[in-house]
Parts: sequence; structure tokens; C-alpha cells
Amino acid sequence: MKVLGLDFETTSLDTKTTRVIEIGAVLWETERKAPLELLSCLVLHSPNENVVIGKETLEITGIRIEDVKEHGITPLDAFSALHKMMARSEYVVAHNGTFFDKPIYEAEVKRLGMEDVARNCFRPWIDTRLDVAYPRYMVTRNAGYLETEHKLVNPFPHRAVFDTLTMLQLLSNYKIEDVIKLSKSPTLLVKANVSYDDREKAKNRGYRWDKPTNSWVKYVKESELDMEKSEVNFEVAIVSKL
Repeated sequence: MKVLGLDFETTSLDTKTTRVIEIGAVLWETERKAPLELLSCLVLHSPNENVVIGKETLEITGIRIEDVKEHGITPLDAFSALHKMMARSEYVVAHNGTFFDKPIYEAEVKRLGMEDVARNCFRPWIDTRLDVAYPRYMVTRNAGYLETEHKLVNPFPHRAVFDTLTMLQLLSNYKIEDVIKLSKSPTLLVKANVSYDDREKAKNRGYRWDKPTNSWVKYVKESELDMEKSEVNFEVAIVSKL
């Protein structure tokens, strides 16, 4: 099976306003666990759009606006190349793609007027944060943590094509059929009904404090909810379904 690993580096972490400044995409053969085609490009937006690289992005990625101006290609060229690779794949794979890469991809496609192209080569998305059945002791879904636990080394973290290649190596530790099956199970946002004194119990299970709901929450696949409930010593309640 061929899947398309994808990662974006962006001007900020705000998915509503951020812009793509680097694309890393890898067409990957799951059986051979090997790359077939790579796309690594900086993306240069029109000066009229006044796209600014935020301080946090600069610190994390090291990508400077001078780099983009000298080596970048137009968004239309970049996304056209991406769509050609996407059309040759069966799934798109991204870490935290549900909440980051996918909405950013959809926003850029809309700005470029490429909705028809995107529809023609649409592929289901797999999120390696949500759709992989990691060992139960791995409660953290941070990419760096998962890479360390799987003895992987990313030589250039926070550069798109290197993040993508490392993610695909991570994915290769698991049967793709099992990942696809889990990806088709709905994702639930659940909360831990714990007291203030027992909050460490939730934290140790990977729950995070969520201000809007005033509770400890995490994402769980619907097919794994019963398992989650059986492994904790507190009540778990569904907040919403994605």
C-alpha cells in the first residue's frame, strides 16, 4: 500500500490564521517500509499577503523569511506537486493531522481556489496521534516522546520532510491494517471525573486540563473506550464525538 506522509511548517500555531511556509511529503510503501517519492519545499506567498514568520516558528524551525524568499516556490506550484503525490496514494498520514495539518491544508486549498483538484484526489486521513494503538504505558502522544520510545532519531526536528520520514518510520512499527481499522472508529473527547486531590491520577493517564470544560480530558477512540474505563480507577464520561 502507498500512503502519503505529510507535515506542514507554518507561520504560527493558530490554525485559523497561520500560513504554510514549508511542505514535507513522502509517498511511502508500507510493505517495504520505504520512501518512493519526496517533496520538500519552502513556500513563498505573495508580498501582497504580508505573510510574517512568527518568533515562535523561527525559534522552533529556524526557517527565516530570507530562506523562503531565496528558495521558496509559489503556493500554487507547491500544492500542485502535493496533489500529484496525493493522487498516487491511498491514505494521507499526519501526526495530529486532525487538529493541525488537515484544517490548514483545507484553508490553503480554499485560498488557492483548488477545491475541485482537492476533491478529485481526496484520500482518507490517518492521524498517528489518534489512530495507532500504542502500548498502554505510552500515555503521551507528543511526537518527540513517541520517537524516543520507539528508538527513532530525527536529525532535523521541526523541518517538515524529516518530521514526515520519522513519523512514517514510527508508523512502520504497527500493522497498517490495524491502523486503518482504528482510524475508522469515531474519536471521542472524554473527561476524567476526579477531585482536585486526585488530579494526578488523570495526569498520569494522559489527561490534560481543559479550561472550556473545566475538566481533565483526552481523546479516545470509541472502540477503545471500554478498555480505557477498565484501566482507570475513576469515572470516565464522554464530552463530545468528533
